[in-house]
Amino acid sequence: MTEAGFTERYRKWCGRNGYHFSGDKALDIIGAAIGGFPALPENPGSRLLVVNAAKQLTDVNVSLAVIKAEMLRCPP
Repeated sequence: MTEAGFTERYRKWCGRNGYHFSGDKALDIIGAAIGGFPALPENPGSRLLVVNAAKQLTDVNVSLAVIKAEMLRCPP
């Protein structure tokens, strides 16, 4: 999306939601979005990376739950 396109969508969103539109704020938002969120190409390799990362996070959460349960079971 171009800066002009985003700025127009942001202007309309501000109007619908009762916010005061600021062109400078729109540029700040799009600048942060462009600089802060890396994108991966849509292909099987990228999908594998994302699925693998999600599984690892799930596994870490399960491990933390087990550790927490054990800590609560055996108070000092």
